Amino acid sequence: MAEPTNDDAAKALERLTSPQGPTPQPKPRVAAVVKPQVKPQVARPTAPSARPSSPATRAPVAKTPVAKKAPAPPPMDVGQALAGTSSKLGMRAAKRQKSDPAPFQLALKRTVIPVLLTMGFILVSLAVVHYAWRSDDNPVLELPTAVIIGMMAGALVLWALAALNMVSVRRTLAARSQTR
Repeated sequence: MAEPTNDDAAKALERLTSPQGPTPQPKPRVAAVVKPQVKPQVARPTAPSARPSSPATRAPVAKTPVAKKAPAPPPMDVGQALAGTSSKLGMRAAKRQKSDPAPFQLALKRTVIPVLLTMGFILVSLAVVHYAWRSDDNPVLELPTAVIIGMMAGALVLWALAALNMVSVRRTLAARSQTR
């Protein structure tokens, strides 16, 4: 498209400011039709042989017509969708097999053991820092003694839970190995 000149701009400005009549509207653009590019099939010369032809030399498959889009599903209630209780879609829910929760519980217990041990260690180390580091820069120094005793007690509880988890995991693994 050519660049507009000063004369074109002046004429357009006159049309906008003059009350003579309706301004001419520009012609609507016609959308260009994009044609899909088709790779040309190259015919390969075949030599007479006893071997069967390979899949690459088969005739090109004719295009199938494009399937129509399925109608949009009806709107759902958000609460039902989140809860998974809606049957408005008309689809049947696939029956799930109930899985054995034991492997999941075992993996969870094995994961929690180091977390409990680490948290107990952190609480004990903070309590020790309260008494071992006498400085103005110590943030734990200002804590009351009751909080320090609570941190020590919390650490002992976390270590006890870790020990109970270890015993539970050991028993579960022993029971599994006996059944196999």
